[in-house]
This record gives sequence, structure tokens and C-alpha cells, in this order.
Amino acid sequence: DFERLMTELDQRFPELEMECVFAEHGDAISLVQSGRASLGLLSAQASYPPEIGHATIDESADFGLFVSHKHPLAALERVDYQQLARYRALRLNTLIEHSIPTDDLPTSGHRHWSAPNYLLLMDMAAFGFGWSALPRWLVSRYSGGLLKELQVSGWPRRSAVDVIWSFQRSLGPAGAWLLESLVPFAGE
Repeated sequence: DFERLMTELDQRFPELEMECVFAEHGDAISLVQSGRASLGLLSAQASYPPEIGHATIDESADFGLFVSHKHPLAALERVDYQQLARYRALRLNTLIEHSIPTDDLPTSGHRHWSAPNYLLLMDMAAFGFGWSALPRWLVSRYSGGLLKELQVSGWPRRSAVDVIWSFQRSLGPAGAWLLESLVPFAGE
């Protein structure tokens, strides 16, 4: 699990300076391409640029559809896609223009709002601005009970998680250890 891995990283490399950045999909790829990030974790993509190494880790991400308890959809026992389409969708929209589409959610009859990461989408949903697909672990740990998971056919959904790195840059000892810990033999 993430906490155990970070604890071991801290013990093995106590002098390491590390920055964690919230970035999704194409933004995570861009950060690794630019050298700003050595490694990235993201929902598995169908393809990657040729200079990006990638491997699927053992962990997966479960996504659910969430709304504020005060949102009209929260009063429904089950929700279908037609009902979702009547309300504003809160969608992930990465910052780079050539990013890979991030979801297959129904089109909303209302305009949608977007944010570049799931933390902001969670806040927008908690404020009652619409519904959003969010990682269930994020909601469980950080929403403070402000969100309700909608019961929608086909949801929750599980997504494989990939770790990515650049073939054009050395990871260094800490990065190489972290990659090997996430996916043994991935960097070879």
C-alpha cells in the first residue's frame, strides 16, 4: 500500500527531496516527458509516446459516481444515465490540449464544469455543483462524509493503474528502487 511504500522510501533514502504533484492522464505524461517528474501513476492508457516506459502495477483504482448529499440525485435510490444527463457533469480535463479522453460518461444536457485533478472535482461535487466520477479511495479518505455514491448500472468501475517513466532520463537510486517496488523488473 502507498503508506507502507512511502515509509520504506523515507527509511531507505532519508536525505531524498521529493515533490508529489497531482496530475492526471496527459498531464502526468507531460510532467514525465519534461523531466519535472521522474515517475508518474495514472489510470492505464491504451498507448503512450515512444519515449515513455510504462508498466501496470498490482493496485487498481475503483471509481464511483458521487454527488453532494444536498444534490437532487442524492435522493434517488438508483440513477440511470438519462437522469444523470439532466444535471451538470463535473469532468476531469487535463491542462494539455492533446490529452487522451478521460471518460466515457454520458453527455449532460447542462453545461459541464471541469477541473485538472480529482481533488478539485471532489470539492466541486461536495459544494453541490454536479456529479462526478471519482476514485473511491479519495472520497473515503478526504470528503469528510460530504458525498454520496450514486447507484448506477455499471458502476463502480475498476481501472488498472500504470507507472510511467522516461526512457530518456535516469531515475536515480530512489526512483529506480521505487519503480522496482511498484513493478519488479519494469525498468529493465
